[in-house]
Amino acid sequence: MIHIDTKLVQISPEKGLGIIATDFIPKGTIVWVKDDIDMIIKKDDFKKLNRLLYNRIRDHVFVEANGDSILCWDFAKYINHSCDSNVITTPYDFEIAVRNIHKGDEVTNDYGYFNTIYKTFRICHCGSSNCRGRVKLDDFILMSDIWDDKISSAMLQYHNVKQPLEHLLNNESMDEIENFMNYGKFTDSIMSLKLK
Repeated sequence: MIHIDTKLVQISPEKGLGIIATDFIPKGTIVWVKDDIDMIIKKDDFKKLNRLLYNRIRDHVFVEANGDSILCWDFAKYINHSCDSNVITTPYDFEIAVRNIHKGDEVTNDYGYFNTIYKTFRICHCGSSNCRGRVKLDDFILMSDIWDDKISSAMLQYHNVKQPLEHLLNNESMDEIENFMNYGKFTDSIMSLKLK
């Protein structure tokens, strides 16, 4: 489920739809949680989809390390890519704001950690000053330490901001947040999300 202070809008003719913040979302806020309504499409089942369904959803799924695809039930599936995203996923079924997101800002992810094997774009047009030019499966190797550092920095703010999605976190996620608060790190790196 996507944060309540967001909405789906037309970003631009080139980008199409995307999500913007309708209010201030501070660094350290959970912006998305995988919930019970999100659809899990098993790896083998995804390959068997008829061509029309496959073409409609392939750009809106992310792929877990085990090869299963997740299709969000809400408009979270329209979060656009940026090589300098303001939200980063964690290995614990939630994404966190890694910097302040102001009202009107686009909410973005880095597709590099989504195992983008079904994505059709090859050249990135995010416009970020540190744009990598392409989104590739080996972005994990290039970027995982940077992503982990950004997640850790954001987690330090976790208890200082409102968390409207916290009640949706599963027990493992809550245990890992507690572990982070006690020891200053998660058990797993974002690298654990890499397709195996």
